[in-house]
Amino acid sequence: MELDQHILAVVEPAIDPTAIELVDVSEESDGGEKQTKTVGAVIPSVQINGYVFGDKDIAACDINMSGHLPTISLELIDRNKAFGTDFSPRDGDCVTLFINSKNVDTFKAVHMDFEITSISSETGLEDEPPEIIVSGVAKIPRLYAESCRELPFGTSLDHLELIARDLKIGLATNIDLADDSMTRIQGFTPTIDLIKDIVNSSYISDDSFQRFYIDQYYYLNFIDVNMVFNSVNGSISDLQDTFMSLASSTAEDPSVDETEDNIPTKLILSNHTNARKTSNYIEEYRLVNNSNEVSMRNGYERNVQYYDNNNPDTKLLEFNIQALTSLEMNDLEEPLKGRRGEDDYLEHVKYKYMGRLNTGEDGLGNVHKDQLYTEMANVQNNAELNKMKLNITLEEFNPTIYKFQKIPVLIYTYDQTKIEAAKALKNVKKEKGFNDDPISGANTEEETTNEEDPNQMLDTFLSGYYVIENINYNYSMEDGMIQELTLLRREWPSRLSGITEANMGSDSSN
Repeated sequence: MELDQHILAVVEPAIDPTAIELVDVSEESDGGEKQTKTVGAVIPSVQINGYVFGDKDIAACDINMSGHLPTISLELIDRNKAFGTDFSPRDGDCVTLFINSKNVDTFKAVHMDFEITSISSETGLEDEPPEIIVSGVAKIPRLYAESCRELPFGTSLDHLELIARDLKIGLATNIDLADDSMTRIQGFTPTIDLIKDIVNSSYISDDSFQRFYIDQYYYLNFIDVNMVFNSVNGSISDLQDTFMSLASSTAEDPSVDETEDNIPTKLILSNHTNARKTSNYIEEYRLVNNSNEVSMRNGYERNVQYYDNNNPDTKLLEFNIQALTSLEMNDLEEPLKGRRGEDDYLEHVKYKYMGRLNTGEDGLGNVHKDQLYTEMANVQNNAELNKMKLNITLEEFNPTIYKFQKIPVLIYTYDQTKIEAAKALKNVKKEKGFNDDPISGANTEEETTNEEDPNQMLDTFLSGYYVIENINYNYSMEDGMIQELTLLRREWPSRLSGITEANMGSDSSN
């Protein structure tokens, strides 16, 4: 198992979330065993101070994973009008969440405590139950406590492991060795800020940049993002084997065979008609483009200047940083660096003076030798990922996927006009010798299916390999459990006209 394709656990979490009372279903009754196994898979289980909200009490439940810690937002209905008595939260109380996997033998359930950051209750007429609005953040004791301590000489990976063990959380990473040894000091600052400082100044190599987050399973994830982007893009036949489940739950329909929640498949997300009603089906998708805004703010290149106190030559030192690009790209892919054929990006440079660098080599400093380089390299490369993103919605909870996982996505178009235009463009690309297959082995041709399914053709611009930046779990009474993903892609297919015009210009100059 290669580190560049998987995030491996180094330390297991020791935090035990509050035990949650599951619905009491008789295993002897018809469907009882099936229902018990899928409690929380269709509707999340929510408990506050021992009070368990029933399925009809949970109007909405949103788990947001976009920050460094998971957060929760709840809309609850107190139909029994019992919560507002002795169960009402006080300082330090928490809400416990349980979301089960239908593939209970393969994937973990989400079971986490959230510290309540705000709670309010709205009471209507006397005969109407109160509505309770709750917000919270993942409960990790002492994460926000301010401490003063010295972390002994070691790498960022060493120190994050020390912190993880101290907080009793896990540590997962795709990094096996860091090159940033130094003594680090926590000077009466929150531990979460110490973690941020360690990651922001961490150095693996000149071809790396890092991020971190604490996931829904209590793991502190320390990720070399560039390693994920550079991992091999396999063909359809080489994709990871996994399981998917049907949208219809065995808890709702005991007649559904249990094996239909454990369907062997390849790990691929798609809006193809064959994927409908499964946990791999993309119900909605939306492209977000912030390219110009990001480029205007960060430039296409950053010039970094500083004085090195350990260098006998006291002149001002400087170096330039450009965002990294992937090692593997197909014929038509390119990074987002301005319009093809124009070189304005070469002059769009930002400058940053970083002060003085005093490394620990003479016994006076307390930073590693690449401290200032990696601080700006992490900023520049992470900003580049905000240029274009694909937001997708899965119509079913899918426990297979995790943040900063590289995953293939196939988007099909069903509009007949778009299909004809795509076919014509594909023929032109073929004539010019361009290979635009986003994933090797994917079917890019028009498909004629039965009368219930429309013709469809692969969208070669939106389809391809993405890295998962964020996962949100959203439940509502109307839509049930859905999953929202934010997908990252660093290089995108260029317009064929742009490539042709650039080539023609190059030919004429020769």
